[in-house]
Formats: sequence, structure tokens, C-alpha cells
Amino acid sequence: MRYKAVIFDMDGTVLDTIEDLAGAVSYAMRAGGHEIEITEGLARELFGSGALVALERALSYENGMPVESLAEIGAGSEHSDPRTDGNLLTAETVDEARLLLPIFKRYYPEHCEEHTAPFTGIKELLTDLQAAGVKTAVISNKIDAAVQELADTHFPGLLTFALGESSAMRRKPYPDMIEMCLEVMNVKAEDAVYVGDSEIDIQTAENAAMDCISVTWGFRSEQFLKTNGASRIAHTVDELALILQLEPGY
Repeated sequence: MRYKAVIFDMDGTVLDTIEDLAGAVSYAMRAGGHEIEITEGLARELFGSGALVALERALSYENGMPVESLAEIGAGSEHSDPRTDGNLLTAETVDEARLLLPIFKRYYPEHCEEHTAPFTGIKELLTDLQAAGVKTAVISNKIDAAVQELADTHFPGLLTFALGESSAMRRKPYPDMIEMCLEVMNVKAEDAVYVGDSEIDIQTAENAAMDCISVTWGFRSEQFLKTNGASRIAHTVDELALILQLEPGY
């Protein structure tokens, strides 16, 4: 086995969370007086950079921003900057998103289990990694309370470490969360790999000086991942196991 640790993203990588995420954004938007309903397809374009950015993207879409431009909001930065160059992310949009965020944060942890489940083969992969002596972890821009709840529910005893978004450190793609994870696991960056489904995960691995594997069953298409620098891509969990040089046991 090449790696001593495999660190996974959560949404769209180990867990199929899209229906519950879409429902939570729809709820927050309605509570704020907005009529837009967030479909699962749209929700895939909103998430990857945390809940605040997801709400900024939802509001911008409601205001007329094309779907293909939504990924530009919050990409590669700690906070979105109000811009007035025609992309509709105004200061008013950012302020509105910050008002909606507490609604989302209250609602989502209470409803994050309604439709969420591991992708087929993920629990078996984690079990096989553990049996091979490989440490496993989840690092996500999802709210930390939800990360901990979902990790405990779906992967009991299968993760060495799990961490979600909080005010304590910068979110991905900054390397802070990864660096904490590596420190806790006592593993060097060159001995670990990050597995994720988005451009944010590719950037995070690069910023942490780690290898990266992108998966196509999550929130981004294969072409989008390739355009954003993906060098190794897994189309199935069995293929991911082979890339990790772990013989599939399922």
C-alpha cells in the first residue's frame, strides 16, 4: 500500500448528501422570503466551499447569474468579496447570505440524516483500508456539527479523524484543516492522499502538498474536474481502491 493515510471529502465523496443539502438551502431561502426552490441539480453547483458560499450562490442564481458561473463565487478564498463587475455578487447579496446562514445552520444538523447515505462500496473500502493499517479521515467544508454526527452515524470506528467547517480555522482550499488532520494522525503529507469530488478538493491537496484523487460520482462532472486540474480520476469505488493499490474486497 503506497499511502499511510487516506483523507476524504464528505459531501459527494463518501456520503450522498445532496437531497438533504438541497432541502436545507430551500428552507433557509423560504424563511428569508425567497421563493426559489433548490433542486438537487442546482444544489450540486452550490456546494463545495461551505454553507455561506452556497447561499451566496443560490441568491446570485436567483438574481440571474448563469449556473456555469456559480463556481466563481468563493473559489479559492476564505471569504467571498462583493463584486460589481456584472457577475451579480453584490454587497447586498453577501449581507443577505449572512442573514440566512444561521437559519441554515440551525436547520441542517437536525435534518441531515433524512435522505443521506454512504455511496455503495465506501464502508467496505474504509474497512479494507483499516484492515491494511491505513489511517482514514474526513475533512469537509460542511458544518462541523453535521460532519461529526454523520461520521458517527455512518462510519463508526472507521475514521481516525473527522473535521468540518468552524470559525476556528480557514476552510478548504486553505490547507489548515488538512494540516491539523495530518498532525493528529502523525502522518506526513507525502505519505497521504486526499480524495474528493470538486475543484476545491484539488486545490486543497495542492495547497497541502499532497497527492489527490478525484471521483466522478459526486457534485462535479469529469470534464469539469479535468478542466480544473484533476490528474487522477476514479469513476467507481472499485477503481478508487485500485488507484490506492488496495485490492477490492467487495
